[in-house]
Amino acid sequence: MKMEQYYDAATSKDVYVTKISEQEKYQNLYEPIMLTVIEKVAHQIACDILEKNYSEIVSKISPDAIANMAIAEAGAKIHETLNKKLPDKILEIEKTQQKYINRESSEV
Repeated sequence: MKMEQYYDAATSKDVYVTKISEQEKYQNLYEPIMLTVIEKVAHQIACDILEKNYSEIVSKISPDAIANMAIAEAGAKIHETLNKKLPDKILEIEKTQQKYINRESSEV
């Protein structure tokens, strides 16, 4: 990327222009596409491996681990729900006064 400066006679100001080479132009254009293709290929490979070896993978996972994962996920959902419904701090404390009658004493 090159930065060039030239004088614009119409505006009487210096103008800076950034010039991008052909290689940089294509790199900026195709890089996101290539990353998307790589992600999709990796996902497909992982799906194929899982499909071929599913029974072996599942047999290696203990029932206790699955139960622990379920408990952890449920706890995370409860924690998230509480954080959404409860404020981070108490903003105002409201005090009320009521008359209290002690029934045990003889005084009223």
